[in-house]
Amino acid sequence: MRSILSALVLLGLSAAPALAGPDEDFGTRYRGTVETREGDVLTLRLRAGGTAAIRMNDTTRLLTAAPATVRDIKPESYVSALSVPECGTARRAEAVTIYAPDLRGWFSGHRSWDTMPDAALTGGWIGDLSGDDPRRVVLNYEGGTKTVTVAADTKATQITRGEKALLIAGAEVTAFVAPDEAGKPVAEIIAVGRRGAVPSL
Repeated sequence: MRSILSALVLLGLSAAPALAGPDEDFGTRYRGTVETREGDVLTLRLRAGGTAAIRMNDTTRLLTAAPATVRDIKPESYVSALSVPECGTARRAEAVTIYAPDLRGWFSGHRSWDTMPDAALTGGWIGDLSGDDPRRVVLNYEGGTKTVTVAADTKATQITRGEKALLIAGAEVTAFVAPDEAGKPVAEIIAVGRRGAVPSL
């Protein structure tokens, strides 16, 4: 399995867009609530049922998802929209994620996603943005563009850099897991919610 980090812009690097295509491998995604953390092993109560022990290492990247609103989307924003088909080729956002300036380029492109049937995740720069409700948001990324409608009550979060100290019991988490160089599964990316937020990735 190819490394997730080969498809994403690494934290601390320039804000150039990631070059991942729609069929890029993003590893296995685990979504759930933190039960315990013992050292570098995180135990999650999965939303789909059951539990999973997620191993971290020195290269695991931590992100924080905090509450935001649709009005926080600005012309200069970089966002990803989790959307479903609406009418014809139109898509309706179920959730949007607004990225901090140093994370712009993450999840660039348009690809199917596993949160619900027919869902897709589109990451890109704002090409056009209406002020109406629902807002019409045009996302530009390398090789394409997508338009999604975003209602005022759409779930929104702001993604910034995170730290392991936020991985406390009850926190909501999405973990991207792939084999390391030794072939052992390890979390390459963990997004953890704070102030009641649930990562929408």
